[in-house]
Amino acid sequence: MVVATDLSDQSGRAVQRAVRLAEQHHAGLTALHVLPPRAANDLAAFARSRLAAQVRQHATNTEVEQVVVTGEVAVEIVSQTRDRSADLVIVGATGAHTFPFVGHTAENLVRVSPCPGARRSSPSQ
Repeated sequence: MVVATDLSDQSGRAVQRAVRLAEQHHAGLTALHVLPPRAANDLAAFARSRLAAQVRQHATNTEVEQVVVTGEVAVEIVSQTRDRSADLVIVGATGAHTFPFVGHTAENLVRVSPCPGARRSSPSQ
């Protein structure tokens, strides 16, 4: 399993849910944060620290691999999922900005996902 987080408190709920699912199914779990292209090294260090804190908060009894990468968010989520042969990706419906609809990252993830059966919608649908 891979859980993608933007490190916000809201995405902490997705991490919490992923931890519970991993425990219930005795599955490995990777917590992933994707930095924007050209992110500074000090931002990467901060992101690793914040990711570790978020994992500690929600995964007291579960081992979680922590990964921080740089790139296009949806593309990197798919890439990391593929690299780990994960069969489930968990992302929050919304990120740091709360809107009453699915967040931009989740929507993009569905669009770039190679998973069979993933519905790719176009603006005309």
